[in-house]
Amino acid sequence: MLWNAFVAAKTSDEFCRAWLALICGQVAGARAAAILVEGIEARSFVPIAAWPETAPDMARLSGVVERALTERRGIVQPDISEGVRFTHIAYPVFVGERVGGVVAMDTGGSAEEVQAALRHIHWGSAWLANMFAKRELELANASRDRLGTVLEITALALRHGKFQQALFEVANELRQRFKGSRVAIGLVDQTAVKVAALSEAATFEKNASIVKAYTSAMEEAYDEGKPICVSTLSRAGGASVADAAPHPQHLALLAVSGDTDVLSFPLIQGARCLGVLVLEKSAAAGVDATDMACLDAVDGVMTRIVGQHLSSAG
Repeated sequence: MLWNAFVAAKTSDEFCRAWLALICGQVAGARAAAILVEGIEARSFVPIAAWPETAPDMARLSGVVERALTERRGIVQPDISEGVRFTHIAYPVFVGERVGGVVAMDTGGSAEEVQAALRHIHWGSAWLANMFAKRELELANASRDRLGTVLEITALALRHGKFQQALFEVANELRQRFKGSRVAIGLVDQTAVKVAALSEAATFEKNASIVKAYTSAMEEAYDEGKPICVSTLSRAGGASVADAAPHPQHLALLAVSGDTDVLSFPLIQGARCLGVLVLEKSAAAGVDATDMACLDAVDGVMTRIVGQHLSSAG
């Protein structure tokens, strides 16, 4: 069963979960384990898989993981909690000269069982190294695509003398690139947000229910001052990047539009919010970490473009 899941894995997450389950199934005394990989922005290592899926808090393994990353070698670290002896293991997996990921494990086994765990991880790490190399290539391609999107959005925004037409074309381009259902761009007027552009709609009725729903969601993002991601679905493997905090206006927007995922990015310049960019997607597409990273890059460009327009208009 586990081997079938491993062979049939189609994503990095599925592959790592199946690999981890296979390894932990061979390690006597294994209590919990995780695989950590470098985040999209290469600033930290984040979990991509955990075993069991309802694993307890893995924060106690942070120390051994940090040591493995710093010393670039496998680390075995004893721990005695409440009179019970455990062993923390962290094993870095290399892609060339770089650490592509870390396998972390919490086990209560004997010294012999800990050594057996290290052997299982070592012999199985070639599978992970290959997967990490493929993942890094995919991330490099995604980074290239992000740059292409930013350049195209910049060109579209600067191509037109009319700012309203530029916003409309940017909304259309973003909807297509992100395979979204709809993209809306709102601009801040004093302390209120007004929808300025809606993809696939050169003109729209400001009192329409969908426009009112966008306005309310934009104002919610404006008030919060940071990106908001809301989904009405609970995706397999915990792949959703949606916020845990409730955002009633974003949920209300999804109820009106019939979509399942919405991502809002405030356009913030210094301490001032100039507008809000909103992307909606259907259940088939969904919002993922790549969307978040790419829209973050677009957000920076759009903020500068909107800021220049407001400065020249003022």
